[in-house]
Amino acid sequence: MLELNLSDALANLTPNLLSILGCVGDLAPFLLPNRWLQAQETQEQAQAQQDTLNLMHADLGAEVEGMAYALAGDEMTLNSISKLLQEAILAQTQVEELEAAGTFSPGTTDNMKVIVDQMTLDVAGLQLLVTQDKQNLAGAMGFHNPDAIRDLSLDSNELLITSAKPIDQSTILPVALNRAFELSQVDHLVEVANNQTKENYFSWLDPQASPSMDLGFSTGENINISKDNVAMLLTRREQLQAAIATKVDTYADQWNESLKAWPIIQDNLLANQRRWQRQVAQLTPNSGLSTFDTEAVLQDYEASLFRQASILTNFRVARSMIDRLQLQGFYSTIQSVTVPANKLK
Repeated sequence: MLELNLSDALANLTPNLLSILGCVGDLAPFLLPNRWLQAQETQEQAQAQQDTLNLMHADLGAEVEGMAYALAGDEMTLNSISKLLQEAILAQTQVEELEAAGTFSPGTTDNMKVIVDQMTLDVAGLQLLVTQDKQNLAGAMGFHNPDAIRDLSLDSNELLITSAKPIDQSTILPVALNRAFELSQVDHLVEVANNQTKENYFSWLDPQASPSMDLGFSTGENINISKDNVAMLLTRREQLQAAIATKVDTYADQWNESLKAWPIIQDNLLANQRRWQRQVAQLTPNSGLSTFDTEAVLQDYEASLFRQASILTNFRVARSMIDRLQLQGFYSTIQSVTVPANKLK
C-alpha cells in the first residue's frame, strides 16, 4: 500500500506560471494589466456614447431651429407680398375705370393685370410653402399630426440684425474645436484603441483570454492591427477638425454678409415704396401714366420683399449654427466634454 505524506505531496505541488496567473485572475483580476485596460476601455466607450447622444441632441436642435427660421422667413414674405398684392388690385381697379372712361388708352389695364396675376400666383405658392414648412417642422419635432404646428412666434429678446456686430472666424474656431462632440467622441475612441494596443501586449498573461492571444506570431499581428486602428481614428479626427473649420468659415461669412446686405435692402425697400406711392398718385385722368412703369415698379418692389426675408433668414440661420458650434445660446445646456491636448497619443 502506498502511503502518502501530506508534506511531501504539498512540496510536489510546485506552482507554474499559468496556475499563478489563474489564481490572480480569479481572486484579484485587476492585478492583470489587460483587465484594468479593459475597464478603462469600457469607461471611454461610455463617454463616446454620451458624446453621440449629445451630438444627436445638438444637431436635431439646430435642424429644428433652422426650419423655424425658414418658416418665419416665408411667413414674412407671404404677409408683405399679400399686402402689396391688395394694393396692386386696387390700382388695377382704378386703371380699369379710367380705361373704361376713355382717359387711358385701350389695353392699358392689361399691363396691370399681368403683374397682378403673377403676384397672385406668387402668394399661392408662398401659402403652399408655409404649409409645407409647418408640416416639416411638425415632423422634425416628433408630431404624428402634420398639421400640429399652427403658428410660430420668435423670442422677443432675439438679437436684432440691426444691432449685431461682425464676427471674426479666428475667435470662434478655437471654442468650436474645444467643445466639438465629434472630436471628443473620436478622442475617447482613440483612447480605446490605444488601450487595446497595450492590452495585446499583456493578454497572453490572462488564462481567460482568447487562445489567439497566446504569445507568438499572432501577438505582433494583433498589435499592428490595433495601431492601424489608432492611425485611422487620428486621420478621421483631422477630417472632422477640417469640417468644423469649414462650417465656422461658412456661417461666419454668412453672418457678416447678412450684416452688409441688411442696410442696403432696407434702403432699397424704402426707395421702391416711394416709387410705388408715386405710381399710385398718378392714377388720375390725363396724368399720362404708363402702366408699363407701374408694372416694373411692382416687380422691383416684390423682389425687394423677397430679398429682405432671405437676408434676415440667412442671418438667423448663421447665428443658430454659430451658437451650435460654440454650444452657446439654446445649446448652452448640453454638456460638453473638454479633452486635454495631452490625452492623445
